[in-house]
Amino acid sequence: MSPPRIDLAPRGRRSTEIVVPTRRVSPRLAAVPARAAVVLVLPWAASMATTVHVDAQSTVTIDAVEAVEAESTITLNDVADGGVLAVGHEEFGPTGLWTSIEWSSEGGSAYIEGNGPMQGLPSTAMATTPDGLVVVGGAYFEKVAADAYRWSPWSGYENLGHPAEFISSWATGLSDDGSIVVGTCYSFVLGDRAFRWTDADGMELLDGLAIDAPSVADAVSGDGTVVVGESLNRACRWIDGVPHSLGVLPGETDSRALAVDADGSVVVGASGARAFRWSSDFGMVDLGVLPGATHAIALGVSGDGTTVVGESGFEAFIWTESLGMVALSQYLMDAFELELTGHQLRTAMSISADGSAIVGQGNGIGWVVRGLPIPENEACQADLDQDGTVDAADLTVLLSQWGDPCCGGDLDEDGKVDSADLTILLASWGADCVDR
Repeated sequence: MSPPRIDLAPRGRRSTEIVVPTRRVSPRLAAVPARAAVVLVLPWAASMATTVHVDAQSTVTIDAVEAVEAESTITLNDVADGGVLAVGHEEFGPTGLWTSIEWSSEGGSAYIEGNGPMQGLPSTAMATTPDGLVVVGGAYFEKVAADAYRWSPWSGYENLGHPAEFISSWATGLSDDGSIVVGTCYSFVLGDRAFRWTDADGMELLDGLAIDAPSVADAVSGDGTVVVGESLNRACRWIDGVPHSLGVLPGETDSRALAVDADGSVVVGASGARAFRWSSDFGMVDLGVLPGATHAIALGVSGDGTTVVGESGFEAFIWTESLGMVALSQYLMDAFELELTGHQLRTAMSISADGSAIVGQGNGIGWVVRGLPIPENEACQADLDQDGTVDAADLTVLLSQWGDPCCGGDLDEDGKVDSADLTILLASWGADCVDR
């Protein structure tokens, strides 16, 4: 069976075939240096300029990821924090054979090695943990069918198998610690069924939106509590194994969830020919399209849910609430004066959990953008005593500055500490700012 494929062309009916790219794990990620505050005023953001914190010791860069073999093309599916490792697959032109690859900033492209998958048959890596030490995807362990796998330096390839009534399986996502894997089992008779796998319980099928309804799992939240995908042409969010439909955008008839943030509160994907961002606060929101484009699909979201990447009009995009949807190439040139000559940024497939790296491809060559600024958690501006939590101690600090024309308690920066600042602090109550 061929790997799963997500069709990026303007949406009509989705293909039931899923193409899954391969990834491999890096030995170790370098430590991320401390950040220094830098203000970037982006020209197309107008009055909605955003303040971001940039690693003072790093520069935004873009690397081309070329195939190991000549006449081959590269697809990258995911990237570890810091952008030091990316994973996907290489497709050899004459035969169309897929082989799992990894790319590292130090070693370039290489095949993911290990005993288990049969040589000369397709394999691909779909997702990796933020530290790059666990990878999941699909591979042929027997000639008759492909199965989901989990790979790590200490275990190599682990064949996750499939239930007896199905013929194959494919893994598409995993939790941040690598202990929970999600994907889809395939059957010509029973249809596709989403699964959730753990060491303790093995592979458990997830119910669709109706009895025996087909379903597909595309991703799982970083904490492993929320699975997202599709059932009965509706984007789904599974909590404790129970599916919940996210609905569709106005005027559309279908939707599919393709990525989710760290705690499952933000989901992105496509509804018809339009990209969406769903949140527990605002529901499904249309992200629009790039100028001149007629379609868009959201493929990745940062761990904090604030940054979305994908494709619109066959061009990679980046979206934040303050910027809206903009072409990734334009963003990189305007904000960082990055030289993009020779790079084709057609599709952004994923963004790292920490938001510092984006991977994608164009014209058969992969690319990795590294060193992106990490947006400050807006709620954490209310952590006035900087102890990692917005709590009563911060309220005490704010009240002690009441009426002052300066100081940190002036959260809305209107020149005085007053009730508006108190409202912001209370809205941020309980925010976890340890890793901000």
